[in-house]
Amino acid sequence: MSDLSKIIKKMLMSHPFLENGCEYHFIKVEPDGDKIAPAYNITVNVILPKKNQSYATPVFSDDIIEIIDNVSKYLDTSISYHEKILVNGKQPVKDGVYISPEKEQKVLKEIQQRIQTAELITNKTNWLKFNIHWEPSNGYFSKFDGDYITFYFYVKLSNFKINGKTVSPNLDMIDELAGVVSDMMYDSDRFKDEVENILYSTLRDEINLLKIDNLYVQPLWHVKSIDGLDVHPTANHFDINDEMFT
Repeated sequence: MSDLSKIIKKMLMSHPFLENGCEYHFIKVEPDGDKIAPAYNITVNVILPKKNQSYATPVFSDDIIEIIDNVSKYLDTSISYHEKILVNGKQPVKDGVYISPEKEQKVLKEIQQRIQTAELITNKTNWLKFNIHWEPSNGYFSKFDGDYITFYFYVKLSNFKINGKTVSPNLDMIDELAGVVSDMMYDSDRFKDEVENILYSTLRDEINLLKIDNLYVQPLWHVKSIDGLDVHPTANHFDINDEMFT
């Protein structure tokens, strides 16, 4: 092991690094090969500030980059490395993103409290307003897939108004109404941004997703009922028409 490698190892392993509330313990720093400027195999144990809290290993990787960069600048040398991350001394969950049941419940509570109505424009001129109630979907509520942490919701819609006038869904077209309203909610940047902002802000104390560029949240929802009646949304219409209400 070269003198430089010994110095790098000592600087990284002599004490833990505190980043964003987490402790980073470099428990292994070994040169990979006998090159003049070798790459390093690095194992980092991340100690979370709270037991069983949510986490995302891409956020840890970003913190590790900052730590390594600071050491590189101090020594005026580049440091190439391959990392292995442990979380509280254990292998991280599969795919490296974990949302705790407590955080899922916090997400649901925040959504339910802060978005109880929706207002969408139809036919480019009419305003459709309705109440909305959020529930977690059956099976799993949150799931990590690729670059996205997805939250799955059932939504119950009720008390429709068009331009301030109360209207009743046409029961013969209630599935079509469910489908087009759901699509309009997805197409509304204002509505979707509001939901996503709640997800980011609720997760932020444990997973600061805004810190990195390659990990995002997205909400997906399924309209479960309208005015208490179960529905099965269809995709036969692109906008509200007069036949959907009475």
